[in-house]
Amino acid sequence: MKSSFCTIAFQKAKWAKELTVEKPLSEILPIVAEAGFDGVEIWQPHVGLISPEQFDAVARQIRDLRLSVPMLSPYFEFTSSDESAAASMDKARQCLSQARKLGATAIRVFTGKVGSAEATDQQWNRAADCLRQLADESKNDGIAWAL
Repeated sequence: MKSSFCTIAFQKAKWAKELTVEKPLSEILPIVAEAGFDGVEIWQPHVGLISPEQFDAVARQIRDLRLSVPMLSPYFEFTSSDESAAASMDKARQCLSQARKLGATAIRVFTGKVGSAEATDQQWNRAADCLRQLADESKNDGIAWAL
């Protein structure tokens, strides 16, 4: 069995309205490696809010520390509206690109703020259509969309 650590644990204000990263991923990774974890589940804002140069440096650091990336963990909003779903599809494609570069084997999916018991048929169908399209676009990547 392999163990992984999710970087959101270093986030005190996990649900703040303004998304900020409280501890950069480059500082978290050595702590995770030193603690003996095999991998790191990356809270997507840790890589989504950095420059391409910083992203490349973090990817190198992950390899140098011999950590795997079993999962990238973003948040999507497929349920609220067609506009929010379109924006989430753009974000999902960015996450897919990041997952490919990091060697991640999965992208964790939250489909939106509406719970499954309260979702309308339209919300269910919109979320399912988005996920179907993402699965089709990534079918050759070996990356799972974990619900």
